[in-house]
Amino acid sequence: MSAQLRIGNKLPKNKKNSNIRVITLAEVENISGQEGNFDVTVKINPRYTTEGCTGCGKCAEVCPVERANDFNFGLDKTKAAYLPQPFAFPMKYVIDSAVCLGASCGKCVEACEVKAVDLAMAAKTMNINVGAVIWATGWDSYDIAKLHNYGSGTVANAISNIMMERLAALQGPPTVKSFAHPMVKSLRILPLYSVRVPVMRTTRRHAPLYAVWQH
Repeated sequence: MSAQLRIGNKLPKNKKNSNIRVITLAEVENISGQEGNFDVTVKINPRYTTEGCTGCGKCAEVCPVERANDFNFGLDKTKAAYLPQPFAFPMKYVIDSAVCLGASCGKCVEACEVKAVDLAMAAKTMNINVGAVIWATGWDSYDIAKLHNYGSGTVANAISNIMMERLAALQGPPTVKSFAHPMVKSLRILPLYSVRVPVMRTTRRHAPLYAVWQH
């Protein structure tokens, strides 16, 4: 079972656990206090859809604006109203305010049968008192465009292994146009290398590039 399926299976169970509260689209703005008594200020960014969203996708169907799909590392596009990923939690659509045309368009508002689209939704702040804080920093994929000595940034078909995983995934992006050519009969994939660079006195292993060529 893939990691995505494992996480997807666990999230509904966590939601039913009274000891677990999941807050999405949230940023920790401030932590004060001491061990056993921390006051945490959390900013919750607007989703622009309410709890009434059923995930039907009609808002995305009528949306006229496209944006790069972050989950697929920009290999394809979504609408401004989009589902972040196949196992999104909660399973509700989000509207990207950076590209949304707002009230001047409003097609998603009209299309939503349950009236769950709220383009005027604003960020809000909440305070939580907790006994402990777990510092989970997460990670970012290394920018392969910086690796010029291996052709990345200049060779159109050089991608990272994470991009390759998304291309190979059952629910991944459709065939990338840059790989398509009338003369192409097959594709070959060669893992070129992996890179190690020092980060905070430790060593982080970055994803290998893959060269995809046509013949």
